[in-house]
Amino acid sequence: MRPSPTRTHAALISGTVILATATSWFLVGDQSTRPLYPQESNGPLTVSGSVARALGIAGLVLTPIAYAAVEREMRAGRLSGAWRPVLLSLSAIGVAAAWTWRVMTARVVGANIGAGLLLLFVVPLLVLAAAGAIGRAVTLIARR
Repeated sequence: MRPSPTRTHAALISGTVILATATSWFLVGDQSTRPLYPQESNGPLTVSGSVARALGIAGLVLTPIAYAAVEREMRAGRLSGAWRPVLLSLSAIGVAAAWTWRVMTARVVGANIGAGLLLLFVVPLLVLAAAGAIGRAVTLIARR
């Protein structure tokens, strides 16, 4: 019988995915090259530079620690190794979503075309990938 995930494992995996997403959002940074025009409805998330820097540095430190903690749980046999693909795919989806958000909210000439292309091609792929990862997680939970 496979080891079943506990609430602690669920929190650890969720936190790791959130950390990876937030850290990549910080690393991509604001892609804007001009101020927000009044007719534009979406711009980058407004966060002060010092807060973004502090959160980014914390994410850079905590993300590898969180991945190492999940790996330690798997190697100790307290969490099934079958969760590794779920964690990695959700983390990759989070990184891609953070990058997509930064590109879509960039204040640059032609941003509406870039955002439209991302919405047309990238977002549906991310949704399908997330559905697959969540489906795998549900399958793993049901098997315990």
